[in-house]
Amino acid sequence: GALSPVNYANSVIGRAWTLMSICFGDMRPGATFTATTGTTINYNNMCCAENEENSVWEPFHVRKGYKPNESTVSLFRGWNVLTQGIGPAQRMMEVAKNLGGPFGGSYTFLLDPLVAKSLKHDEGYNDPIELSKYIAGNLQSPMASPERINFVVVGGETNPMWVTTDFSYFQTVSIGEWIPKDGIKHDEKSLRMPVPVTCADGTCGITIE
Repeated sequence: GALSPVNYANSVIGRAWTLMSICFGDMRPGATFTATTGTTINYNNMCCAENEENSVWEPFHVRKGYKPNESTVSLFRGWNVLTQGIGPAQRMMEVAKNLGGPFGGSYTFLLDPLVAKSLKHDEGYNDPIELSKYIAGNLQSPMASPERINFVVVGGETNPMWVTTDFSYFQTVSIGEWIPKDGIKHDEKSLRMPVPVTCADGTCGITIE
């Protein structure tokens, strides 16, 4: 599963983001971090790659104004994974309506490619924006709007399931803008890639007893 701990790349990137937040954000219990119960998301930020190859819709970053060949990262913020489900668009709307109440408005649905294919071919949602309009129009919430309901195709076509979250879309940024124009340099300066350590005997002076 894309969000499970057995997907090592997603898990490691999510954990690295958490560690950077702790270190660079000076997270200290009782001082700058005041959670009472906390959640597992405090330990490991959720991270996954969109399954563009098996999606029947435009990639998420293209819907946000980027070119198809651009590498990007999209950021979301929220509290919870609300539920998992199986079923058509009507069921997705009902779940969002029941979970959000009269003040619910921001949702990000993570869809297995099988779900996206069914929504397009069986229900006629050729564009996820059409699906956003349908759900927002039936939530009966003053905070609901199509712009606040997003869909990302994730997973490996194992089960036709979708995940509902209360995550709101924050922004998309280009990875290319992070890469130095002259490339990444390996040297002794701080905030750069360290020079690889070479050892003639392969032990680098480390003795294991």
